Amino acid sequence: MARSEVNNIYDAANAFRAPGLAAVTATGVIGTLPLDKLVNVRPSSQRGQLGASHYKVVIAVESLATGGATAESYTFRLDTGTAGSTPTAVESVTVTEAGQYVLLIDSATLAKIDPNHAVLELNLTVAGTAPAIRFAAWLL
Repeated sequence: MARSEVNNIYDAANAFRAPGLAAVTATGVIGTLPLDKLVNVRPSSQRGQLGASHYKVVIAVESLATGGATAESYTFRLDTGTAGSTPTAVESVTVTEAGQYVLLIDSATLAKIDPNHAVLELNLTVAGTAPAIRFAAWLL
């Protein structure tokens, strides 16, 4: 077992997308997860702060189609904001082969990017002749 598989173990409770599902062939929102915020804490200046100082978004790509007449491309984008609002981009990664991709985010950066950070939303943009990508994604 590779070290990253041990360090980034899948957690169904925090999944944007479960492993083993059918391939995604179109651009769209993969999933949205709420961020835990501190409520009953002292000092009160900590209320409303995120419950963790760092987050990892793990994208485990099982397979992807390449080699079409127009080259296929796959870009994951992580957004933040409040449910129903226009999201703010946090990070993105373009994947080119199967493997595990990890986006590292710290709570201070989230607060600066969007003061209303309440959710994380994972989006996928695909292009090319016949895009198809199988993957799982979760928050740690």
